[in-house]
Amino acid sequence: DNLVSGTASGLLLLWVDVNCVRSVKGHNGTINSIFSCSHGILSGGVDQRIRMWSTNLEPSFTFDVSHYGVNPCIRSLCMASDGTSILLGTKGSNIFEISAIDGSDLRGGPIAVGHSYGNLFSVAAHPSKFEYITVGQDQTLRVFDMSTSTQLKIATFDGEARTVTYNPMGDIVVVGFGGAAGSPKAGAFVVLNEEDLSVVHEAKDSVCAITVVAFSPEGETLA
Repeated sequence: DNLVSGTASGLLLLWVDVNCVRSVKGHNGTINSIFSCSHGILSGGVDQRIRMWSTNLEPSFTFDVSHYGVNPCIRSLCMASDGTSILLGTKGSNIFEISAIDGSDLRGGPIAVGHSYGNLFSVAAHPSKFEYITVGQDQTLRVFDMSTSTQLKIATFDGEARTVTYNPMGDIVVVGFGGAAGSPKAGAFVVLNEEDLSVVHEAKDSVCAITVVAFSPEGETLA
């Protein structure tokens, strides 16, 4: 018979018919998701916190999920029918399964992952491993396992990543950057160690976006 709504200012409102009978400050900032079930009501928002409430909006537990991946702003919530776990979808394009008891990660990492906004500009397959690498407008580089479709590594940059390639040996990765006209990163490129994605070399030889990078067959020259 009742309805709960969330506001941009972080309020939870309890409605009976057309009357608001209770208002509770639930989050610091916009509430993006509310989930109701027999165990209570879950809410989550831009403050990167999950809160549990009774059907009368009496507070229960709070979980801080700020350490769950890149940009863990909460966009979607769902609780298991037995009340033991919570599925959490984030603005960083990750889905985690966490414990409803203590908020711990039940899967040892995200169960689904992807680039969080804009275009995915480039994909490159590793020359010998069953892996591939992607870069995109969300300023991230991600390495995926082909057999399990799981993310193995991630690196973040301060610019829009437009193109990526491996060298023939597969131990070096090169990323070229683009962005809007006048962007300080447009025209730059970085050379990374494939194992840990650490920066080996960085340069900027153009004022326009780098859209293609490639190695010569013997791996001695980068174009």
